[in-house]
Order: sequence, then C-alpha cells, then structure tokens
Amino acid sequence: MNSHSVHYIAHLSTPKNWRGGEQQIAYLATELSENKMIRQTVLTPANSSLSNFIENYNKENATTNLEVESLKGSSKFGQARFLASFCKKNKITIVHLHDAHAHTIGVLSAVFFQNKTKFILSRRVDFPVKNNFFSKYKYNHSSIKKIVCVSDKIKEITAPSIKDKSKLVTVHSGIDLEKFNNLNDKKAKTTILRQEYNLEKDTILIGNVAALAPHKDYITFLETAKILIPKLEQREKKENTNREIRFFLIGKEDGSETEIQNWLNQNQEIKNYFILTGFRNDIPIILKELDVFLDKLDKLDLLDKLEVWHLNDSRDEFNSGHDRHDNIGEGKMNIDEFKILLNHKKMKNYPFIIETPGFDGNGPDQKNLDILKSLITS
Repeated sequence: MNSHSVHYIAHLSTPKNWRGGEQQIAYLATELSENKMIRQTVLTPANSSLSNFIENYNKENATTNLEVESLKGSSKFGQARFLASFCKKNKITIVHLHDAHAHTIGVLSAVFFQNKTKFILSRRVDFPVKNNFFSKYKYNHSSIKKIVCVSDKIKEITAPSIKDKSKLVTVHSGIDLEKFNNLNDKKAKTTILRQEYNLEKDTILIGNVAALAPHKDYITFLETAKILIPKLEQREKKENTNREIRFFLIGKEDGSETEIQNWLNQNQEIKNYFILTGFRNDIPIILKELDVFLDKLDKLDLLDKLEVWHLNDSRDEFNSGHDRHDNIGEGKMNIDEFKILLNHKKMKNYPFIIETPGFDGNGPDQKNLDILKSLITS
C-alpha cells in the first residue's frame, strides 16, 4: 500500500448501551474523521447508543469519511460471517475490536470464514484473561496484531496469557477536557441532583461515578462513607451548620447491585445517607454539584507511578493551599483516613516516609512512626 492510499478502518462494538468504552470509540472515530486519508465504518447493533451518536455526529458535522452500519447476524457465527464478508467487500485495512464479544467475533471470522484482515484489540478490564483454552487461543491468534491496554497495570495483568509480549501496548483513555473545564466554577454549578432527590440546597454531596460492577469496588466506597458520616456530622454540629450529607452512587447496575443492597440492609442506621441514581447521561453537568468526588488511585492509573508514600498530618484544612505538616492525630486529618490508606489492598505494601515536627519538637520521631505502624491491621 503506497503512502497516498486511503486506509479503511472498521470499528466493531457490540454493546447497545453507552459506557466508557463507547465514549472512547466516539473520541477515536471523530478525531480520525478529520484525517481525509482514513475512512471508517463503525459496526454496531442497530439503534445502539453508539450508532445514534455517529448518525447525529455526521448530521451536525457533514462528515463524509465516517459511517455507521448495523452489525448483522443473530449469533456470533452469523456476525463473524458478516464481518468477514464486509472486510472482503470493502478491502478493510484494520478492524479495531473494542470489546470481548467483538474479539470473539473477529477470531471466529478469521478461523471459520477466512477473514485475512489485521485486528487490533482494546482491553480495558482489570482482571486476568480467563484460564481456558478458547480465551488463551483467541488472545494469541495470529490475526491479533496489537492488544491496546488502557493502563500499564492492565498490560501487566494481561501479559502472562500472551505469548508474544510485543503485541501489548499501553494507550491511555482519552478525555474531552472542555466538558469539565469549569468543574470548579461555583457559578457553573447546577442543582439538578438536589432538586431531583428533594435535598436542601446546602446538603453536602459526596459521590462516585462508575458502573455498579464488582471490579469497581463500591464496598470500599461504602465503608469509607461509614467512617466519614459520624466525623462529618460531628464537624457540622461543632460549626453549628448542621448540613445534611448524602453519598451518591452514580452508575448503571452491572453485577454489584445485590452486594451493595445487602451492605445497605446490614447498615440500616445509615442507609438513608446513600442514593443510587442508576445510569445517567448528564455526568459532566452533575459532577459540578458534587462537593467531594471519591475515586480510587488504581482507576486513575496512578498506582503504576507510585513508589513511596509521604505521610504527615496537616495543620491546615483541605484545599487551603498550604503545606504545613503536623503530628499524626494532631492535625486536621482524621486518624481513620490514615488507616484506610495503610490497609488498602493495593497500597499497603508501599514504603512510606514522614516529615512530622515531632511531639517533642525534634521530629521526625519514632512516636509518629509507631502510631502509623499501629494502624496497619494486616
């Protein structure tokens, strides 16, 4: 293929709903559509959220090199036959397989329908490849030329099952910063959540945004909230503000809803502090309402870069702009916050250093170190 020929890429995506993976396809496809040497077709179920997005995008932007076509076939074999035929008819250069079902369809099209097209596979999940013949076979099939992992950690988790490690690459997820550029602008804040759930205007909103799936570890969010609730209420009473507090679990039910409901039922005394919103398509707007956003370091792909903890208490409140250390338990942080960090399953094995002033003024001292060590429970 000469340097002036048009590359024809097909994106295969099987979900009908819209989640993070579909958003990434949207970012990728719309960015590539600006390159006139690339033609694209998104193969996805009819009337899927992604299909509707591409159709609307084309209407608004008069795009000529980005198309969408319905994925045909009532079974994976039928869809594999369709994919092989589509690739041959349109002389597809690359098929980008964006999910596990797409991966299966792609490999089946190569094995049973002689699809000679090169495949690129995206992998976003943070659990190992299943230990069965077909899973290992399809990940190591010769048609898979690259496996794009969204973080170094996922690459590390996937690697043991891949014979040719050179196929593994890391490409982080993209984000449209313009959607969130006024996230901290108080004037841009809305009251959608407070109105929808009949909350007072000064209610403190703390939230997490992710599908209610097991690997999102919502139980840690709930347990953290359980620790925070009495501390926050004590602070509100002390400051005579007496604001209500609500914790929002924002995301589609995806396998953890029973575990979450069981936890709430076992903690009836605080059950009313939690609100499960289900799937929402207004995340960039409602994020501005949250006063605190709790998330995990590993979800942000920061654990791969972590080498050591710097642990000190603080003389100043959060977001004060100051960096003045205090002895553990004597500053503005709560001792339980250190306990959560030190016992987190993915953080507890990292070394930590302290720069506390010392209880006798000659710190760092052994007493601060002993306090931190005493918080480690396992």
